[in-house]
Amino acid sequence: MEETLKELLAEALATTDLFLVELKGNSTQTKFQIAIDGDQGVSIGQCAQISRHLSRRLDEMELPEKAFTYEVSSPGADLPLKMIRQYYKHIGRTLEVTLNDDSKQMGVLQTVNENAIVLAPEPVKGHKKKNTLPTEPWTLLVKDIKETRVVLKFK
Repeated sequence: MEETLKELLAEALATTDLFLVELKGNSTQTKFQIAIDGDQGVSIGQCAQISRHLSRRLDEMELPEKAFTYEVSSPGADLPLKMIRQYYKHIGRTLEVTLNDDSKQMGVLQTVNENAIVLAPEPVKGHKKKNTLPTEPWTLLVKDIKETRVVLKFK
């Protein structure tokens, strides 16, 4: 069932700027969670449209009688970035990056390419020890990144 869903999702997403981020679930489970994203974000309406496409196509297929459900949603702001393609829309935002050695870097995302991201140190208001903070941007290789989260700021 997982492969069937992936094929149908590829079909549904082919004419959009949306892409599959994650498909959770397998043939032994009865619920699949589908996370999609887009280069400009993803709306509830787009999630509903993809869900309707899946429903229509699944109805057309002759599938085994084992019942299952699925949920189509965006990855959400609290989930880590899973694909390099997701980084592009977060340029200018603060990220917390955990590296493979479990060290962490936090900074403002400046640039992205397939191999690396560049973070600039975020100015700290009221910080008196000017020499303790890095002043130059640093480059992090994608292969060295374990997890990246967008830092949510509430004013």
